[in-house]
Amino acid sequence: MMRYTRLIYESISTSDDVVIFAKGINHRQGTNNLVSGLRCIFSPASGCATVALTSGSSSTQEVFRCPHPPSANVSAAGSLSVSLASVPG
Repeated sequence: MMRYTRLIYESISTSDDVVIFAKGINHRQGTNNLVSGLRCIFSPASGCATVALTSGSSSTQEVFRCPHPPSANVSAAGSLSVSLASVPG
């Protein structure tokens, strides 16, 4: 059995933002992290350096939302992967 503390298991790009489904970010039922403390980290699928960071815009249970990275960064990188970071605040 795989052990983890945090895991993104799906992400979807909509016309307005990126929706991320993750376990282990909001630890207690009914308590959500402040959005101001979340960042979405976009990097090439090949695993190279970070392309862009955006601030979280929504956090509810296992669903998080972030704005798209700047289009100039996306076109240069091609296919992107996304991860979440908690920033003390």
